[in-house]
Amino acid sequence: HCVPVCTTQRGEVSRQKPLTTVRMARCVLSLGAATLLLAFVLLNAQSVLCLSGPDNSSASKASALAFMHKPMTFLASLPSKFLPALRPAPTTARVGFWNRLRAPAGACRMSSAPSAENPLLSEGLFPLYSSVKASHVVPAITHLVQESRDNLATLEGEVAKATLPAAELAGRVEQLSDRLGRSWGVVNHLKGVQDTEELRKAVDEVQPSVVSLSMDIAQSLPIYKAWEKAAENKDGVSEAVDLIMTNEMRDAQLAGIALDDTKKGEFKELQQRLAQLSTNFSNNVLDGTKAVSIRITDKARVGGLPESALALASATAVRKGDEDSTPEAGPWVFTLDGPSLMPVLQYADDRPLREEIYRAHVTRASDQAAPGGGGDNTALI
Repeated sequence: HCVPVCTTQRGEVSRQKPLTTVRMARCVLSLGAATLLLAFVLLNAQSVLCLSGPDNSSASKASALAFMHKPMTFLASLPSKFLPALRPAPTTARVGFWNRLRAPAGACRMSSAPSAENPLLSEGLFPLYSSVKASHVVPAITHLVQESRDNLATLEGEVAKATLPAAELAGRVEQLSDRLGRSWGVVNHLKGVQDTEELRKAVDEVQPSVVSLSMDIAQSLPIYKAWEKAAENKDGVSEAVDLIMTNEMRDAQLAGIALDDTKKGEFKELQQRLAQLSTNFSNNVLDGTKAVSIRITDKARVGGLPESALALASATAVRKGDEDSTPEAGPWVFTLDGPSLMPVLQYADDRPLREEIYRAHVTRASDQAAPGGGGDNTALI
């Protein structure tokens, strides 16, 4: 009998049910197959991992990847299909490994990262929001921007030598900014819901490079010509891919693909300026949101509010200095954050309270805001 032993999160030792003879035999056979496939992968690792020298052509690398993709995918599926009793609890590193094995043939990413501990570089299914710190932003985004630039140069070289099918080209273009877009989205979401001065500085530092990369992709003449070539022959092209082609060519035109170099440079400068203005605008709104709080001591004024809203208002009051506050007796503090704002607007019986919090909300970061209510966005608009 094989009895895997594991330790629970509480430190308790638990034992799984003994493996039957049939299950054990299946595990042994699966392990044998996995070993043979792993040996096959390792023998061809130089081609598979896209780490060969500069003398190897991109076409040969793509061929090697396509050749290896099926056995690698099968190998990746073995743990979940045949080894449930022996498979350890998934970690970020393991999830990333299996995801990379399942990646489409032709997808090649940089092998080195600034830090294996950076949650913004995680390839797991879900973003690791709770682990992200402001100090992670600059190294992770800088790394991903450079990775995307390298992949852009590789793709431009390939499409200059050969015509790629529309579906393959669509996938390759999507991959150019996929990892960066995912991590950049996490950063901007956290900036909106958990704003700090350190996070703002980190975003300001890397935002120009992100905008510059997006413009370089949008204004890539080799890729635009590749789209034009692919559009010349639409035999076998699905409706979805045809729509992607149309939209990509339209977006390139709107990004100034037809402009001369001087005008393209001017267009990029305008985009950088627009991105900075947009960031300043959102910062002012965030400051205006944080600047307003309404403290209530009269229980009659919170009539109609659900218990959850009163509990949140009491917790906010405690955080702001009213240590003796309770949901039942108050005092209560309401803010312009959504979870605090919306229950007041929906359920509060006190009309003046609803008006006060509504006016504070709609006049944030404006010339109509109360004193100390954040920066004024009038000039930015």
